[in-house]
Amino acid sequence: MIKKKANPSTNFNSNILRADVLAVNLSKKNVNKYVHKNKELTSSKVEIYRKNIDLIDKQLIKLLKQRSIEVTMVQKIKAASKQSSKDLNRENLILNKIKKSVKNQNQQAYIIQIYVCILKQVKKLSLNKT
Repeated sequence: MIKKKANPSTNFNSNILRADVLAVNLSKKNVNKYVHKNKELTSSKVEIYRKNIDLIDKQLIKLLKQRSIEVTMVQKIKAASKQSSKDLNRENLILNKIKKSVKNQNQQAYIIQIYVCILKQVKKLSLNKT
């Protein structure tokens, strides 16, 4: 088995890298058996994953705030040069990048839905500033 090296730039809990691989690789049919037999282990693993999710959420919030600032700057530049704030080509480019970079269909659909929401909010932000 090849061990993955943790990326030092991430703040993720290193325990996630050591989490039991069996729990991840179990089929849906066997998950209940595994959970039932390993309740203590499972609840501690859940806490590890939840802590990692909390860290990811903090990073997402920081990045979304940063993205909002960048979008506002683009909107100001476009407004100053009398350009339309709508750019369907840009939106399609963003969504196509997701499709190309995320191969798992379920993850792709999930991430695209999130980006569609982000793009809608950007439009609302634009409308509120005009």
